[in-house]
Amino acid sequence: MPPTARLLAWTIALALPVIALAVGLTHDHADYLKQWLMAAEGVDPWITALGGRELAAPNAYGPLHLLLAPLAAWHPLLPKSVFALCAVLAFALLLTEAGRPDARRVLYVALLFPLAPLVVIAVLIYGINDIVPALLTMVACASFARNRRTTAGILLAFAGLYKFYPLLFAGFLTSRGDGRLDLRVPLVAAAVFAVGMAAAYAVWGESLLTPLRFGSDRPPKMLSILRLFYQFEPLRTSGWMEFLLAKNSLFVLATAVLVALHGWLARLDWEVTLLIGILAVFAVYKVGHAQFYVTWIGVQAWIIARSHDTTPGRVARGFLPLAAILSLYELLYFASSFTHDGHLGGPWYPLRWGGSVPFLLTLGWCVWQTREQLFRPWRRPSGLRL
Repeated sequence: MPPTARLLAWTIALALPVIALAVGLTHDHADYLKQWLMAAEGVDPWITALGGRELAAPNAYGPLHLLLAPLAAWHPLLPKSVFALCAVLAFALLLTEAGRPDARRVLYVALLFPLAPLVVIAVLIYGINDIVPALLTMVACASFARNRRTTAGILLAFAGLYKFYPLLFAGFLTSRGDGRLDLRVPLVAAAVFAVGMAAAYAVWGESLLTPLRFGSDRPPKMLSILRLFYQFEPLRTSGWMEFLLAKNSLFVLATAVLVALHGWLARLDWEVTLLIGILAVFAVYKVGHAQFYVTWIGVQAWIIARSHDTTPGRVARGFLPLAAILSLYELLYFASSFTHDGHLGGPWYPLRWGGSVPFLLTLGWCVWQTREQLFRPWRRPSGLRL
């Protein structure tokens, strides 16, 4: 790497923890801190009420989330420092995949991730934990690209033990575009995840399952298309809305299976299947928080850094307008916090229930622009690999 590029890379890397620590505790990270301190004191980390009072923000995460409890007990900003370090490591991975980038290329990669406004606000300012599964998923991509399939499966299992949803991503790593079904990654991921959950269950019992029940009971939010319909009384109380919300987890699972099946039979590049699969899972999920997409834009940045002039790189670049919309939404969310109405309150409120409209319109446009790479005819499978 040329000296100027190296200086720029180091400057960006060092700026990330500085931003995170300068802001301090805010948003969801303050709730994490309460959860970690409870766990450090020996309180069941998944209880929903304490002292007869319901907790405002119960723990909705997996057992690996609790690994940060000792750090939180030592100093409240140490876990946020870990999240900033994850962003630095993700940036370092992208630069490694980019080869020997010049200063212009370093800046380009940095603007994709981690200097995208979505990442800066969600991770560095708010201290939201989606950077952990994002980093693990990105490293899993790098491992799978180097044919380290077992390692990729283990990493996705760890990501799933932190925040559950990345376990679905293992299904997108079942084909390399040659028609063969490769089950190594999902089998390893499922096995490691099962062992981890069993160990956690032996310690904490059935309360470990609280996040899964909590997720199924949540109402639609923000970028979910269901949130738009939920805004209007006749639709909110209709039977079909109740059905869509109650069965949303099944729709998410079905979406993941269909994308994986299409990627295999249409012989898509595995990077394309993964990129579209993660996007589809988050788009169908009823809780449409923008920070969930930190993982998606991390994978998008990894593909562009590594495969800029290949089919996966072109598809990933074709979805950059969607990444821009996500960052714009997060910027507006952040800007609204400085008003007396709070995050997306008062005159900003239409963005809370109507944000899915520009998001889904942009998504549809990106899909249309890349349709030739995405919608290939299905072909006969050519075998199985374990």
